[in-house]
Amino acid sequence: MASAITHFVVGAALALPAVKSRAIRSVLPRWAIPVTSGLLAVAPDLDTWAMQVFEIPHGSFLGHRGFFHSPFFLVLLAAARPAKNYTRPGQNTGGVRPLGTWTPRRIAAEGCPPQC
Repeated sequence: MASAITHFVVGAALALPAVKSRAIRSVLPRWAIPVTSGLLAVAPDLDTWAMQVFEIPHGSFLGHRGFFHSPFFLVLLAAARPAKNYTRPGQNTGGVRPLGTWTPRRIAAEGCPPQC
């Protein structure tokens, strides 16, 4: 039976090859890469805690293996990350644009930003 510990271990182990990536190490320290990956592997199972707190039945849409394990939720979560980095026009960012402001069309036209 899978547990939060095994989810964390598998997520962290799958991130070990990324420790060699210079691009990722420029953003995260070497130790944080597997830790972050392990925590992200555990995150979908946090719905079990919410089920207990809010007394959500196991078989409901918001129950375990429901909405929070769906591809739709993954798309929403992936879209929320770049939105967090959005900068308003004229906002001083020290000359560095957050990676989230680079759209696929812009990357195709100007090339990959330095954060890639």
